[in-house]
Amino acid sequence: MGWFDAGIAELKLAHELDPLSLIISTDLAKVYLGDKDQAFRWFDRVFEERASGGAISINVSFVWDNLRLDPRYAQLEQRDGF
Repeated sequence: MGWFDAGIAELKLAHELDPLSLIISTDLAKVYLGDKDQAFRWFDRVFEERASGGAISINVSFVWDNLRLDPRYAQLEQRDGF
């Protein structure tokens, strides 16, 4: 198992231990920025799990710039009102 796989395994384990942690779901979405399908799956989890206002940084952080061009990002904006 390489470093990337080990990191993913650790984040997934942490998410299983604390499924309400928005930070972990957001971190997993960041890890998968190169795989937009996976990133959007984790984005969906962020919005399913979030407390009110929990995903505000997704709207303003430059980290997500490459996903903003994807039509699914606009759908998230409309659906989740961020």
